[in-house]
Parts: sequence; structure tokens; C-alpha cells
Amino acid sequence: MTRWHPDDLGGRLLASADGWRVVRLPALAEPGDPLGRAEGEALWPEWEGREALLRKQAILGERAFAALFQQVPRAAEGGMFRTGRIVMAQQAEAGGVRAWDLAASSGAGADWTVGLRLVRRADGGFVVADVVRARAEPAAVEALVRRTAERDGPGVVIGLPQDPGQAGRAQVGWLTRAVAGHRVVATAETGSKVLRAQPVAAQVNAGNLSVLDAAWAPVFLEELADFPGGVKDDQVDALSRAFGLLVEQGRGARAMAGGVMGR
Repeated sequence: MTRWHPDDLGGRLLASADGWRVVRLPALAEPGDPLGRAEGEALWPEWEGREALLRKQAILGERAFAALFQQVPRAAEGGMFRTGRIVMAQQAEAGGVRAWDLAASSGAGADWTVGLRLVRRADGGFVVADVVRARAEPAAVEALVRRTAERDGPGVVIGLPQDPGQAGRAQVGWLTRAVAGHRVVATAETGSKVLRAQPVAAQVNAGNLSVLDAAWAPVFLEELADFPGGVKDDQVDALSRAFGLLVEQGRGARAMAGGVMGR
């Protein structure tokens, strides 16, 4: 069947039931091909060869080709985020910013509260140094934000989303009080998730982002690869906010240096 989304009919059947035998013969062979083909070999070359399929891939784009010809809801390397270009870092980086994407439910299918710490390296690249996630009620979310801030130390700037209206301002207020002694920056949610993710996706696709090789990394990379068609995007939202904060920090530092030099 054609797979356009991880949460489509096929995805739900595979996630909710045991005993299914999956037969998937992609047009271009992948590693571990059930027919023993070499990677990239066409399924029926007498009918449509590898070069013809690659031309279709270039015309359709990665996501459509993966759905129509590979029977997967995304390309193996990812759609908006080319996760194959991410290098795994072996050493944790200190400092940076910790951006949060907040949820307020502990249900099994609820969104995740995510706190992601992003660091800018001396060479200008970026490192995702830590990700914490929880499905929790508001009181437990507050405790998680406070514990994480204590672990990070006062040098790590905390980024919080501020939804419009009084409730959003109140949420930022009580979380800011919970992390007294830390610098907190609240940013409004403007534009679509895809639009907000584009700047950091450009860095990923240029090979300028690394991810710490940690237990949380596989789930994080999977969400990036699925975006924007995946089931969850909380980690992507946190990454977008963290990147925006780091960029603004860099602009502020350059402006201050320019002012000092000007005087």
C-alpha cells in the first residue's frame, strides 16, 4: 500500500496488532532486501530500470517517491531534516540554551513536554547536547523545569514559549519564579511549525548540526526525520526555539562588540 503518514491505516495496524507478516518490496532496494538485491537495484529492471526510477525521484521529491515507490511514509534520510547529514558527537558540550516545548497532560497519547539544550561550537556549528521529555501534569512539569535548570546551572539560558492571552502569560510567570536565579527568555509562538523549523533545518542539511550519542538520540532523530509528517513534533519545536535563542544571542554579542569598538 502507499504510505503517506506514519499514523495511517497501515501504521495503526502494525502498532496495535501482533502476528502481521509484512511484505514490502521497494522499487529501489534497501539494505537487507528480502529478495537479496544490492542496495539501489531496481525491483523490475526490464520494466523500469534504476535510472528511470531516479529520474522519477528527482521529479517527485523524496517524500512522494518514498510513499509511492518505497512504501514508507518518508524517505530514509528524512524530508525537511536530512538526518543522514547529522554527525553523532561523543562528548557532551557545556553551556548553551535550554528551550522548552510545554504540554500539560500525562495521558498515553498526549504531547510531550520537551527541554532541549543546544550549544554553539567554537567553529560555528551546533550541538544538541541534551534532551529531556515527560508526559506530565502542570505541577510535575514545573518540577522538571526546575530540576533541569539546577542541573544545567545559571549559565544556561532558559527559553519558554508564551502562548497569547492571559493563560500564556501566567504560565511563563510561574515557571520563571520556579527557576529564580536563571535568565529566562519567553518567545511568542508565531507562524507555522514548518516555518519556525526552516532556519535550523537549513543548518542540519548543510551538515552543521551534531547530536550527542546518548540514549535519547534515536527517538530525537526519528522525530526529525518524520517531520512534518510525523505523529509528534514536540522535540522539533524545542529545537527551533533553542536555535532562535542562540542566533539572537549571537546577534546581541556582535552588536555589543560593535558598540564598544565604535566608542
